[in-house]
Formats: sequence, C-alpha cells, structure tokens
Amino acid sequence: HVVPDYSLTGDVLSYSRCSRSYRYYNGSSLPPSRPVQLWYGEFIHGMMESCYRLWKERGDALPFPLPCAPLDRQGGIAPPDDLDPLDLRAIGWPIEQALAREGKLPRSFDARASAYRRADAAVNRIGPHLFPLVEAAERTVIGSRTHSADNDQVGRGARYILRGIVDVLGHVQLSRADEDNPIVSAIAREFPDLPPEYEIIVDYKGSRRPPLSTDPRSDWLLGEWQVQTHAWLRSRQPDALPVVAGVLVYVSELAPGGKEMRSLRT
Repeated sequence: HVVPDYSLTGDVLSYSRCSRSYRYYNGSSLPPSRPVQLWYGEFIHGMMESCYRLWKERGDALPFPLPCAPLDRQGGIAPPDDLDPLDLRAIGWPIEQALAREGKLPRSFDARASAYRRADAAVNRIGPHLFPLVEAAERTVIGSRTHSADNDQVGRGARYILRGIVDVLGHVQLSRADEDNPIVSAIAREFPDLPPEYEIIVDYKGSRRPPLSTDPRSDWLLGEWQVQTHAWLRSRQPDALPVVAGVLVYVSELAPGGKEMRSLRT
C-alpha cells in the first residue's frame, strides 16, 4: 500500500495557486515524487542554513556583514578561486551545484544576481538576530491526513503524507537573547503571556509581502494557511513543544528589485 507523499510548498501551495499551472509544470497527474520547488526559494533556504551551520561551527559567531563578491555577466558562473571562504559567493556555489544536479537552474543571469543580492540582505540583516534563537535549522516536519474527497470519488489511498521544512526557535534561546533583539521584541509584544516551554517556527519566502486579501487563493491567506499547517505538522513530531507563533520572512522586501521599485513609485 503506497501512501501519496506531498510537499506543502512544492505541491499543495503550487496547486492551490493555479491547478493548471501545476499540471503543466509536473507533466499531467500530480506525481508526488516530483515537487515543484523553485530554484530561487531553495537557494535562499540553502544559504540561510549554510550560514547558520558556519555560525555554529565558529562558536556562535560570524564577522557580520559577510562579503558578497559581484557576479560577472561576461565571466564564468563559478566564483574566483581567491575568494574569502566566508564570502557569500563561496558559500552559495555548492548550493547552486547541488540544485543543478537536480535539474534546478536559475532562469537568467538577472534572477541569479537577484537571488544573491537578497541572500546577502537576509543573511546580514536577519542572521545576526535570528541565528542565536534557532534551536533546529531546516527541520523536516511530517504528518499524515485523511482525504476529504467525496465518498463517490476514488482516491489513491485513504490517507496522504504532508511534509514541510522550517526553522525552529526554542524558548531557551529566546529567553537568553538580548532584549534589543527585534525578533524577540516583536514576539514579546504580540505574546506577553507565553507558556514556560514553547516553540516558534520560521519560514522564508522569496517574494515580497502580499497585500491583505479575503480571496481563498490569495498569497496572503495561503501564507497564513501554510504557517498554521507547518505548526500542525510540527506538533506531530515526538520532540515537539507547543507552537505559539509562526514567522514568515519575505526576503524580497529586504532588497527590492526593479518590479518592487516600480510599484513603490506608482
């Protein structure tokens, strides 16, 4: 008996936004073995995880801000050999190679340059505040659910598996953090009466913050649903504590591109 296995962001959210687009990208029939993970989002996640690992390996310290060598439109795609090991280009190159082996490539030079620019902003502006709070980086959360299809429909199975990836902030790390940490301040402002033990989950979006909307397919409500589902999936793990909040970081807001600047001017 095979239980269908779906990625929360790659399958479910992609299908929720546009089922026809999801079908085109996946080759017809919702194959759960081929999630629609965009290169951009996986690259940002990979950069945040790699920099967090370096931060841990160096005794919870990095010399922020980390440099980021510019990309050469005319040169090769590999970074120069003489780059500082802590340069974001040197950190990002193995991530690019791993994605390329999976057939995931940036659609253009501009998209690749934009990804590095936003990874630079995410690592250097959020990393110093976020990394000290992280208990587990890039933790896979998984659970199963029953199908909600009508009784007269024949499904692939009685249940399906749903999985996602989040960073987990722990109450111990939050309690030890500096009071001027903006993430800690925001959490304390929203939740003045936290339980003794709790967790907060964090995910990154390679886009700008969407406008408020009541459309069920809007990015705003889908993002809210994603946070709630990630929290539910986390609660299914044996070592989980109560999830009291979820954070979505919209990375594009940290380094606006041409499209965002045109919208601002309008």
